Formats: sequence, C-alpha cells, structure tokens
Amino acid sequence: MPDRGTPHAPVGRRYFPICIKILGWLLANFALLGLAVAAFALFQFHFGPESLLEGRMGERLERTGAMIASELQHTPKSDWNSLLSCFSEYNDLQTVLLHADGRILAGGPFPIPPAVRDRMLGLSRCCGPATGDGLGFEEQGCAHRFLLRAGTPERTWVGVRIPPSQPADTGGEPVFLLFSCRSLFRSGFLFDWTPWVGSVLAVTGCSVLFWTPLVRGIARSIHQMTDAAAQIALGRFKVRVEEKRSDDLGRLGASINHMASRLDTLVSGQKRFLGDIAHELCSPLARMELALGILEQRGEATNASYLQDVREEVRHMSNLLNELLSFTKSEIGPKPQLQPVRVADAVACAIQIENPPPNALKIELASDLVVRADPALLQRALCNLIRNALRYASHAGPILVTAAPAWAAVEIQVTDSGPGVPEECIPHLFEPFYRLEPDRDRASGGTGLGLAIVRSCIQSCGGTVRARNLSPSGLELTLALQPGS
Repeated sequence: MPDRGTPHAPVGRRYFPICIKILGWLLANFALLGLAVAAFALFQFHFGPESLLEGRMGERLERTGAMIASELQHTPKSDWNSLLSCFSEYNDLQTVLLHADGRILAGGPFPIPPAVRDRMLGLSRCCGPATGDGLGFEEQGCAHRFLLRAGTPERTWVGVRIPPSQPADTGGEPVFLLFSCRSLFRSGFLFDWTPWVGSVLAVTGCSVLFWTPLVRGIARSIHQMTDAAAQIALGRFKVRVEEKRSDDLGRLGASINHMASRLDTLVSGQKRFLGDIAHELCSPLARMELALGILEQRGEATNASYLQDVREEVRHMSNLLNELLSFTKSEIGPKPQLQPVRVADAVACAIQIENPPPNALKIELASDLVVRADPALLQRALCNLIRNALRYASHAGPILVTAAPAWAAVEIQVTDSGPGVPEECIPHLFEPFYRLEPDRDRASGGTGLGLAIVRSCIQSCGGTVRARNLSPSGLELTLALQPGS
C-alpha cells in the first residue's frame, strides 16, 4: 500500500542506514588503531622498513639467495649474466652479484649508491667466515640481509649475503646478491601482500561478525521507533514498539508506547466529546427550526428578512453538527467489517446521492474493479470527494472520476480542473476544521470537515488518501485501497 507513513530523508540530504554508519566508524576505528600501533612501534621499538625482513619476506629472500647461489655454482661464470638477467626480467627488478666493496661479479651494470656499499661493508665485517665444511658462514650477533631506500632517484635496495664458497670463483671474499626496484610494495617478489590482506580480512570479518548482533539490535529498535513515530504522526495511535531492551533504547520505546497511549486516550476523548456535544445540540436545533417555521407563518412581513437570516444560521449550524456526527462516527465508531466492494457500484451510489448537474461528472473506471472496504464508509468518502469537487471546481470543467490497479492497491481518483490549492496547504487538507482562507471560508459553505471525514473513512478501511496539484491547474485526490480479490 502506498503512503504507509515511513518518513523520507529531507530533500538534498542523503540517507544512510545506521548499521552502515556504525560499521563504517568501527572500520575507521580499526584503521586509526592500526596507524597508532605502527607509530608506537616505530618510535618506541625503532621498527623500520628493515623489520619486514624478519618474517616471511626474509625467509623467502634467504631461500632465493641460496637457490641463485647454487645455480651459479653449477653454471659457468660466462653465463652468470644471462642467469641473473632471466631472473630480473621474470620478477621485474634489477639483480646483481657483487663484492662487499661494490665490485660487480655478474648482472648490471648499474650505479650502486654509497649508502648501499657502506651497508654491505658493515655486514661483511660483522659476519665471520664459515667453519667446518666451508659452505656457510657464522653470524656474530648481526643480520646478513638488509633493506633501505637510497639513490637518485630514490629506489629500494634489498641485499642478502651468500657464503663466499657459493658460488665459486669469488676469491673467498664476502659476496652479496643485490635486488633493486622502484618501490618495495610494487614488487610481488620482494613484498607479499597475501598475509597482510588475509590478516586484515580476517580481523575485519571477525569484528563484523562480533558486532553484527549489537548493530542489528540497535538498528531494528530504531527502525521500529521510526515507523511508530511516523504512524503516530498520521494519527494512528494504536501502534506499539517492543520494550524488551533493558537499555536507553528500551526506555525510549516504553516512552513512545506511553505517549501513543496517552495521545490515543486524549484524542479519542476529544472526538467522543465532539460527538456527544453534536448529538446533544441536534434536539435544540430541531426545536429552533420548528419555532422559526411557526414564526414565519404568524409573524409580520416586516420581520421576514430577519427570520430568514436566523434560519440560514440555524441551517449552517445543523450542517456543521451533521458533519461532526459523521466525523466522530467514522473515528470512534465500531470497527468496520471489511468486505469486497465493486468500485463501480460505490461510485454509482455516491453519484445518485449527490445528484450532480448533467455533464458535471465524467466516469472512467472498469466495471470489474473490486476493493476491500466497508460499503457505507467508502460511499461516504466518495460522496464527500464528489461534493467537494463540485462545490469548488465545477465551473472549470467536468469532474473526472477514475479507478485503476496500482502496485498492490486499487486507486480511485477524483480530479478537477480548478485552480488547485497552495502547495504548502496540501499536507493540511485532511485535518479537521482546516479551511483555505479566503477561498473556502464560511461564506462558501465549507465546514472544514469534509476531507477529514474522507481520510477517517478510508483509514478505517485500511487504505490511504493523498492529494496533489496538477499542471497547469487542477487538484487530484486519490483513495488507495486493498484489492478485494
């Protein structure tokens, strides 16, 4: 059914569900914590880019160095350049085999920054020669691999020291495999994103799973309260929200229920009071009309005009009381018994009651359309719509009455070609005693209850009513009811 009362975001403002906002702030919080931990580790423990070599990246670098050293040991020295060139092209980086002092044995040639040479010399002094079979080297409290940024333009340099006996023909001096690339994070060989991405996804997934029940509970409660507030704004005070929560949202839900209950009591009491007053005034007005009739028959002719003015006032009061009785009956009367009603029959009955002038109405509706409604309430609503259109817009052309299926409802429309109403007045058209001044004041005969009765009747049938201005002129009133079949 259209117009169920769910509020929309204000014009120009985008709507984001609260669950998305909470999860977004959660992820932003994780990112901030990650940056804080990284900064703390950098300044407190002096972690730097070279710390990456302590993990899987260092192990892969060691294995690669050992593998290349083994290949070079079994390859003639004349083919070393070709071997390193193939490795460089495959991994999209520059590779060179050189002594600690910068003398190149294979690969390159390309300039080695002084900072890289100094680092290799430092590692060569720190690590002693191998013992035993001579295939390895002993660590003396230092690492035998390094990572730094140096050069102009600046590049990333990663080096690993290999045993001087692997490969052969190195003169027994310290030998390094040096890898160079523009950025460490762009090299799939030097930096593996897989564990980092996997860790981030795992932490994010676990956090989302952990927070989802809380976020869903909050979002569900807020959604219920939003719908309840929208229903209350439409005058449906029977709505209630769950009060199972024991936090602030639970207290807010209880307050909303209490407010709806109090409003229901106050509004029902007000309507019942109006109905009682209207009912009690019917008898005095009837006696006044009888007395006026007697006075007109027995009074002097000079007083006829005064008696006619009084009769007009009494007739106006009588019409107002009849409208009040209809309004209160539709609002606080017994719950209607909904049943299938043919739209064509209801429209025909309304036309017969209102008895419009010839050619004042134009009917366009299918004979087989059926809605679920109370026949009396639907007929009363149609009578008021047709009467309202005839009173204020019949001079502009025939009134068009149409009906057609629309989504999950059947819409009955009464359209005129009159001047319409100011756009800011449309939301108030169905409020009791609301009249446009000066166009529809007391002089025109309006009481301000006609459209309020229409809304009350249609809501009692489980439907909705809305109005909109047409271009270039005209007003369209739409009744939306559930299909009857």
